[in-house]
Amino acid sequence: MIPNHAHILLRTGSVPLLGPTYEDVWEPLWSKDGRHFAYSAFMKKQAESKTQTSVSTKEDEKEAFIVRDSERSALYASIKGVSFSPDGKHLVFVATKGDNQCVVVDGKEGKTFDLLPHGGEPQWIDHARYRYLGMRGESLYLVQGALER
Repeated sequence: MIPNHAHILLRTGSVPLLGPTYEDVWEPLWSKDGRHFAYSAFMKKQAESKTQTSVSTKEDEKEAFIVRDSERSALYASIKGVSFSPDGKHLVFVATKGDNQCVVVDGKEGKTFDLLPHGGEPQWIDHARYRYLGMRGESLYLVQGALER
């Protein structure tokens, strides 16, 4: 039998612990300094009513989120392009919410766009500055962001 859930194995001291259970885990990565660990995880959407809670079984009805050092992000329709800043202190990714996409840096959502073209992943200029392209209608924008030092 093939398991249909993904687990993260945590190790604290000499005792390994089985971490949370997810539908799937993607893009696990360490920061370059080795101090931080992050991954994308997916869970089935839960529809709640006054009488019952139902869980979706459709592939397109999953919710995605990022886990960074055991802290979960907000829920999104999809996530891609997860990366740490060169100094390992900041985490960035592209999130889809409804029909729009945005870049999320350290848990804070940036401006929403119809599309982040060419993959849309932000490019780090240095440890505190990044840039990416965004489209609204037929207009193309170059977005440059700077983090507090």
